[in-house]
Formats: sequence, structure tokens, C-alpha cells
Amino acid sequence: MDPSGGVKLNITVSLINGRTLHFSDFEEMSEADFKRIKSIKILNNGVKTQMDSSLLDKLFNHTPHLYYLTIDDNVHIKELPKIENDNNSLIYLILSGNQLQEIPEDFAKLKALKSFRCLRNEISSLPEGFAGLKSLKTLMVAGNNFKEFPKEILELHALERLQFNEEFGVLPVGISNLERLLKLSVSSASLSSLPESLKEMKNLVTIDLPYIEFTKLPDPLKEMENISRVDLGHNPLNKEELAASLEGFQGEELILFTTLNESDRLELSELFPEIKFRKSAMYLY
Repeated sequence: MDPSGGVKLNITVSLINGRTLHFSDFEEMSEADFKRIKSIKILNNGVKTQMDSSLLDKLFNHTPHLYYLTIDDNVHIKELPKIENDNNSLIYLILSGNQLQEIPEDFAKLKALKSFRCLRNEISSLPEGFAGLKSLKTLMVAGNNFKEFPKEILELHALERLQFNEEFGVLPVGISNLERLLKLSVSSASLSSLPESLKEMKNLVTIDLPYIEFTKLPDPLKEMENISRVDLGHNPLNKEELAASLEGFQGEELILFTTLNESDRLELSELFPEIKFRKSAMYLY
């Protein structure tokens, strides 16, 4: 029986010999030689379906050359399989939009993992073992059910890009532990300020803060000489307050994205010619 329940999928499989295979359901895919697979991309743009747990186990534990795996949108995965041994091949993992409820404790056995995108799921916490992902550079977990910022993220010292948007009221002071972070994307309607420790993050050049309640540039950003791009789109910005908060900005050059009208942006451009004011786009996680 086809575990995809008759739903037609778009499955692309690349083999170590350079060949590319295409399948339309999980039953066809399960007949492939998993020992020769190097990448898998599973897309479902139609009716929600479910991946059989035995097939998931095969992907994580019995596909030795797999370095890239995407299972993206409408493939029902409530839990991931137990990872039996250290996995030194999987580098890129995308599991967005699949109703995933938890990350297993042994997830850190994915020793080579550099990029993990797990948007729009139902995760409310991270296991302690998550902090063991020492190679992780990109983490995108926006659109889940976190009620506070997971402390495990603060131990990911190789992290360069972080995207997180949940209803937590405080961005932890320990965010400055992420010394290699280049880009930070945070959105939370209940977030009222940013920690002063952000000023210690000398590699942080881009910060996106959409859909919060800021009326001006948050104070710590004013003193961050390295910041070159800030997105304050869909915040209730006040032109006068924003102008006052930009006085004395210490960065050499800044691109500032807002949803202010064109007239306000032009007026601010005249006041601050060193800052490029741009219109922010809609955010889709």
C-alpha cells in the first residue's frame, strides 16, 4: 500500500553517480537503492499526506551518502525517528510545514548538519541535546509554538543565521554568546526592547525585526557600528521618534527598511543622507 495515500508528490532524488530520478509517491521512492542516494527533495503542493515512519527511519539511518534532505509542506510528520548512530553525511535539512511536534534528544548525532530549516511546525521546546549541533550555521524555526527563547540555541557557537518568531517577551542577554552570528531575524508582538548585550556582537550585520511594536530604532542598534541592514517593517513607527532615535547613529552606512509611506521616507532621507530608506516587503515564514 502506498504510504502517501494516493496523493501525487513531487519527489526528486539525486544519486552519487550523477543521475536524477523523479517519483510521484512514496511507494515508488521506497524501491530506490538508498545506499546510492545523495539528495532528496520531497514537495507536496496539494492535499496533506503522511510519510511512513519506516521510510523516515530509512532516510535518517540507512542512507549513508545523503547530504541534503527536504520534506517541505503538507507531509504529516509528528515525530522523527531515533537516530541510531552518528551521522556524518547530512548537511542540509528542511522540514517545514509538516506538523512536527518535537525534536528527538539524539538529534545532535547529525554531526555534519550545517543548515536546519524547520518553519511552520508545532514544536514548543528543544531537547538539551540540541546544543550539541556544533557545526550548525543556519537555524530557522519561525512559526512554531515556542513560549520562550530556547536556551539550547545560545550554545550553538558556530551559528551565523538565526530566524525565530514566537510570542516571547524577552530576547535573552545571552544572545551575545552567538559571536559568529551575521544575521538575526526575530518577530514577537510582545517583545518591547532589545538587550544591551547586542552591542557586543561585532559580526552581526543584518537584523530583521518585523511585526513587533517598535516606534523607533531600538536603542542598542544605534551604537552598533557593524550593522548595515535593519528591517523594521510592519512596526508602528513614528516618524518623529524614529528620526530622534537615528541621531548619532554610529554605523558608517545603513539600509533601513520600513513600511512608512514614500513621503515620510523621502523626508527622512533628506535628514539622514547616509541612511538608505527602503520599503519593507511582506514577510512569509
